[in-house]
Amino acid sequence: MKRPFAILLLSLCLLLLLDSRALPAPLATPDALILVTSVADTTVADGACTLREAILVNVNQRPNNDCPAGTGIGFNVPGTGVKKIVLSAPLPLLDSITHSVTLIDGYTQPGSRPNSLGLGEPGSDARLMIELDASNLPYDTPVLRSTGLGDGAFPFPLTIRGLIINHHTGPAIMGNCNLTINGNFIGTDATGERRVGESTQAIFIERPDEVPSCRLQIGSSSAADRNLLTGFVNLVYTRDNRGNSATTLIENNLIGISLAKQISTTVGGAINLVTPQTTDVLTIRRNQIAGGGIRLSDLSGASRFHLPADLTIIQNIITDSEVGIELDGICPTISRIGSQISDNLISNSDIGISYQILRNDIACPANIGIAMNRNRMVNTIQAINLGNGGVNAPDILDLDSGPNGLQNYPTLTAAQTDGSKIQIDMRLYSRAQGSYTIDLFGNRGCDLTTGLVSAAEVFLMSSTVTTNSVGQTSLVSLSPTLPTGVSLAGLNSVSVMATGKQLATDTQLVSSEVSPCLPLRPYPLQMSSVSPTSIVAGSSSVNLAVRGGTFTANTTATLDGNARSVSVQSATTMAVTLPASDLATRATHTLQLRHPNGTQSNPVTIHVVSPTVGVSQVTPPQAILEPAMATTLVLTWTHPTANWRLLDTLDLKLEDGDGPGIWLRFHEARTATVDESTFSLLNPDGTVAGTGRGGEARVIEGESATLFLAETRFQGSGPDPEDKSVTLTLRFAPKVTVAGRDFMLGVYLKDDNGVSEGPQIVGQWQVVWPTSTYLPVVRQE
Repeated sequence: MKRPFAILLLSLCLLLLLDSRALPAPLATPDALILVTSVADTTVADGACTLREAILVNVNQRPNNDCPAGTGIGFNVPGTGVKKIVLSAPLPLLDSITHSVTLIDGYTQPGSRPNSLGLGEPGSDARLMIELDASNLPYDTPVLRSTGLGDGAFPFPLTIRGLIINHHTGPAIMGNCNLTINGNFIGTDATGERRVGESTQAIFIERPDEVPSCRLQIGSSSAADRNLLTGFVNLVYTRDNRGNSATTLIENNLIGISLAKQISTTVGGAINLVTPQTTDVLTIRRNQIAGGGIRLSDLSGASRFHLPADLTIIQNIITDSEVGIELDGICPTISRIGSQISDNLISNSDIGISYQILRNDIACPANIGIAMNRNRMVNTIQAINLGNGGVNAPDILDLDSGPNGLQNYPTLTAAQTDGSKIQIDMRLYSRAQGSYTIDLFGNRGCDLTTGLVSAAEVFLMSSTVTTNSVGQTSLVSLSPTLPTGVSLAGLNSVSVMATGKQLATDTQLVSSEVSPCLPLRPYPLQMSSVSPTSIVAGSSSVNLAVRGGTFTANTTATLDGNARSVSVQSATTMAVTLPASDLATRATHTLQLRHPNGTQSNPVTIHVVSPTVGVSQVTPPQAILEPAMATTLVLTWTHPTANWRLLDTLDLKLEDGDGPGIWLRFHEARTATVDESTFSLLNPDGTVAGTGRGGEARVIEGESATLFLAETRFQGSGPDPEDKSVTLTLRFAPKVTVAGRDFMLGVYLKDDNGVSEGPQIVGQWQVVWPTSTYLPVVRQE
C-alpha cells in the first residue's frame, strides 16, 4: 500500500531537479515581490530594504534580514507623496547568467495608479510615486541595466513599470533582450509636465548575436502601459548568419514631449532602429513622437541589407522632425508580403517619409519595395522622398530604378469642387497590366506658387485603376465620398499617389511619391438655357428645365434669394420647382444656382405675366362722332385668373392705317393705403399731352382730342384680392384734326413686368366732318 506513495514522492523530487528555466517564466505576482521600504541608496543592515539591496537579493538569491527572498521588486515606502531615491552610484546589473530580476513595479507603491486615457486620447493621467534621481551617476551611465541573456539558451524576461527616472545622462533603461517597459515617466518630473535634465536617450537596446530569439515591448494597446519618454529610443540589432529573430513592439507611447507639450529641438524623441534582420518582426504603432521621427538604417557594413520580414509602422503621430519616417540605406525583403507604413500623421517636417539607398555597394532586388499609403503629411516640404531628394517626375513605362523602383505617381490634369464634393482627372503611366490603388489627398497649406511641392494633409479616398497593355490608363475621373468628419473647408489643392505591384509576378506592393499639388478650382456654374422664362400668373407649380453646367448633387437654387427645390439629373441638366405661391401675381423674379462653396451661376429673369388678353368690352362698341362732340366711353377689362391690378398700363387707341388718332392711357398705381393711378392723353406721335387723376375738375388738351378728367374714373368690380375686373369711364371729345377718319378701337396692355400684349379690337368708331358750323369745345366745369 506504500509503494504508490513512494513513486509519487520520487516523481516530485525529479521535477525539482529539472531546470525551471525550461518553462516560460510568468509575470511575478505581488506575493513574490521583494518590497522596497526605504528611499536610501545603501546596503547596510538597518532593517529597511533599499532598491540596491533588493536588486542584489534578486540577482544573487541571497535574502537578508532587510530584504526577504523574491523574484521581483515592489515598493511600500512609508509616508505620502512621491518617494525620490537619489542614486549615489550605478545600480547593480539586473541579471546574471543564472538569476534575474523579473519585475520592477512602481505601481505597487501606495497612491500610484496607471494611465487610463485611451488610444484616441492624448496625454497621460498616470500617478507615479517612485522616482529615481540619477544626478550623481557618472556621465553616460545607464540607470537600470539588464542583459536578458541568461545562459544564451534560456534568456530572462524583465518588466519595468511605474517608475519616474530623470537627471540621467546615459540611457534610463538599457538592455539586450526580453524586456517589457510599460507605464513609466522617463526624463520628466513626477507630474510628467516638466522636463528634468537634458538626457538624450530614454531606452537603449542592443541585441547580441548569440540569442536565437529576442522580444522587446515598449508600451502596448493597453492604456495602463503608455510610457512618457522625453529622449530617444535606440535599438541596435547586430547582424549574423544564424537566422536569429527579434519581435519588437513599440505602441501607444508619448516620445519626446512632456504632458505640458514641451518639445526640445536638441533633446527630442525618436525611434532609431539600426540593422534589423530579415527574420525580425517589427511593429511601431499609435505612438505620439515629437522632436524626432522613426529611422531604420543600416550601419552593418554588409553588402546587402533587408528590412524586417514583417514591418508595420501605422497610426503614429509624428511632429517637429526633420524627417518623419526614414528608411536609410536598406532594401526590402523579397519574401515579405503585407508589411506597411500607413495611416501615420506627420507634421512640421521637411520630409514626411524618406526612402533612400545611399551606399553604392547595396544591390536591391528588382521590383521590390514597400507600401506607404494613406499617410497624412501636414506642413511638409515634400510628402514622400524616394531617392536623394526632390520629386521624381514620372517616366513613360516606368522603367527607372531606385527605392520602390521609383514608382510613378499619377499625373493630375484637373481638380474641381463645389464645396462639398471633389472631382479630379488623372492619368497613370506605369508597368503594363498593373493594378494600382490611388490615394487622393486634400491640402490646405501646399505652396502653389511653385507647383513642385507635394503634401498629403487630408486623406479623401482610395480608388483602384488598371493600366493597359502599354502601361497607361485612360483619363480617369474620381469623385470621392468624403470620410465621416472630413470637410473641404479651406482646402486649396489636391495631390495623389499610387501603390501597386510593378509586375504581375511581384509579391510586394510598392508606393510612389506624392504628386505635386494641383490647385483646387470651383466647378464652373452656368445656366445656358431655362424653360419657360415666362409663366402665366395664377398657374400651379412649374418645373423649370435648366441646362448648363457643372451641376452636382449639391447644387441648390434660389428665387430672389429664397431656396427652391431642385432635381439634378446630370452634370448638365436639372429642374427647379417654383411653387404656386411664386406664380400668384404678375412679377419679375431672379433665378440663380449655387454650390456649397459659394460659387454662383449667372442670373436668369423669370417673368410671371398676365394671360394672353383678358376680356375687354367697350360701350358703345360703335359710334359716330363729330369734332368737339364730347362723348363717354366705358371700357371693362377682366383678368381670367388673377387680380386686375396686375396691370401697369391700359391704352385705348382709336387708330386706322395712318396710325393712332386719339390715344388714351390708364396707369394703375395703387398700394394698400395710397391710390396714385392716373389717366393720360397722348398725341398721335406718342408724346404725352397731359396727365391727371380721375375726378379732377380740369381738362387736358391734346393735338387730336380733349380729355375731361372730372368725368373720367376707374372702379374695380369687387373686394381685393379677388377683384378681377376694372371699369374705366372716359369722357373725351375729338378735334377737327381727326375728322373724316374711320377708327378701330384697340386695347393695349402692359403688366408690371413690362410685358406688353395687344391690340385687342373691341369696337369701331367714326369721326365725321361736322354738319353745322364748327364751334370750339365748351370746357366743362
